[in-house]
Amino acid sequence: MKILTAQQIRFLDEQTIQAQGITSVELMERAATACVQWLERVLEKNQSINIVCGTGNNGGDGLVIARQLHQQGYMTRVVLLGDQSKGSHDFQVNLRRLPSCLERIHVNKPDDYPEERVVVDALLGTGISREPSGLFAEVIERINTSARRVYSIDLPSGVPVFPDFIPHTAIQADVVLSFEVVKPTFLLPEYSSWVADFDIIRIGWDEDALERLVVTDQFVDQAMAAGYYQPRNRFDHKGSMGRVGLVAGSKSMTGAAILSAMAALRSGCGLCSVWTSGAVQPVFQCALPEAICMADAHEAHITRVELGDRMDAVGIGPGLGTHSDTIHAVRTVLEQTHLPVVIDADALNAVDVNFLLELTEKNPTGVRVLTPHPGEFNRLFGPHETRWGQIQTARKMAKELQSWIVLKGAYTFLVGPDGCGWFNGSGTPALAKGGSGDVLTGVLTSVLTKYPVKQAVILGVYLHGLAAQLVEEVSHTESVLASEVADHLPAAWNILEKPIKD
Repeated sequence: MKILTAQQIRFLDEQTIQAQGITSVELMERAATACVQWLERVLEKNQSINIVCGTGNNGGDGLVIARQLHQQGYMTRVVLLGDQSKGSHDFQVNLRRLPSCLERIHVNKPDDYPEERVVVDALLGTGISREPSGLFAEVIERINTSARRVYSIDLPSGVPVFPDFIPHTAIQADVVLSFEVVKPTFLLPEYSSWVADFDIIRIGWDEDALERLVVTDQFVDQAMAAGYYQPRNRFDHKGSMGRVGLVAGSKSMTGAAILSAMAALRSGCGLCSVWTSGAVQPVFQCALPEAICMADAHEAHITRVELGDRMDAVGIGPGLGTHSDTIHAVRTVLEQTHLPVVIDADALNAVDVNFLLELTEKNPTGVRVLTPHPGEFNRLFGPHETRWGQIQTARKMAKELQSWIVLKGAYTFLVGPDGCGWFNGSGTPALAKGGSGDVLTGVLTSVLTKYPVKQAVILGVYLHGLAAQLVEEVSHTESVLASEVADHLPAAWNILEKPIKD
């Protein structure tokens, strides 16, 4: 799913109107009808509803929604802000279409706003360039303190499409009904106070115009991830399904090696070999007999790496620690390998930007996937005040390093050497627990053995998040363990494979 600017959204509205031979009023009617169909699933006829409308096209959407809900027997009231005589053409048309018996209130001062109702927010739309002020800001604050459920149409009023500014005042929406696409601000923690959840409402945009539109970023949904999945061939064997090499674990972090290897095997590789410290080996062999485990002579940490030359991809970092011997071993592996490599956790702590630039210079065509969490990202590339700032730096550094960067977090951001990015649509706060990153390293390294790097990164990150969602459904957000995420990878694969089976 493409992520668009406000200008591109307006362009697609215009192209749809032209290509389908309809008017903007008819497109507005269509969009509002889709919203009403969604709202009918969550609203009850005995609920009182305020449809809060500005005078732009977002307000026009609200007027149509009010009219249709009223016709369906809902207890609706239109609350109007702004000078209606200066409203947009489509707003004016739909203002005239309101039934005379439908209650409406013109708000001229904050005390005019009628509270104690469910709110449908159609106050401000995608055209805003600054945060609300004056009466609009005061009414928004009243809505936010009313403790009633709020459904925003297309955007929470006061929130921009792109993170051009962070408002002090905006509607705190329980659900945003977003037309056709995900807005970038929905995916950033800076805007989480205003976007608790969102759903995509299809309004019939012209598909050809959307397909032609060139974008920088996309949103990874289940359909995209499933489209990359390639089922096994009847004649595949363990040697053809990919050989994973993992460098992971130390005496105090035995579990990291086990979790990574388990996730790699659950993600489809034919063989998984692990290089770890001496103390880890006996525990590892009992925990995961399906993997090959090779041990360093040192009990507590690794001092060298000897995985052999029959690997298809390497994952390095989980639970290694930061002993000077280990740092040297990590750097040696990264300097010498020509295999696709996932660099995570303590392997990221063992390097810096200059070292990574040297790797790029020595091996410009090598496949490297860096998987930092926000703290590791800031250590590597400098402090950032916002997630959006990190994303822009990730885009820049992915180009400079000719590498993939997987910036972990809610809506994990993936960016490749060309600067194009993907926001991952799977996952849950349940992943905010130790070991989750170790599982992701195993997943990514495994799929890298069988898929081109772009497909592997997108598919692997989505699969990992989907598995966590499946655990959460049968457990609880607070209680999900990283080992359970690895155990639910088979169920996640089943979901991604379903379109092929069907």
